[in-house]
Amino acid sequence: MSRTEILKKLIEENPSDEFSRYALALEMTKEKNYEEAEKNFRYLTEHSPEYAASYYQFGKLLEELNRTDEAIDVYKAGMEIVKYKNQKTFSELQSALNNLSFD
Repeated sequence: MSRTEILKKLIEENPSDEFSRYALALEMTKEKNYEEAEKNFRYLTEHSPEYAASYYQFGKLLEELNRTDEAIDVYKAGMEIVKYKNQKTFSELQSALNNLSFD
């Protein structure tokens, strides 16, 4: 059974498993299955907004797809979620946003 199949099975058994969904989104990105990756990142940002890591990776995916305006929105949303709770993630999101602003 592939890693993707294992992750899909874990999510099927427990749809609210944030880590497995995040790992699946990363795996889908690596496999260039961008539609599936986006679907899982979007699910995380909508249903588990406190899962901060998803914003950075989702933004990077959108950048790769040349959807810069959407990436900016994702970074800003993530920064708003984590600004008082997770300084490291806030800094990473801010850096990604700044890099886009200067391109």
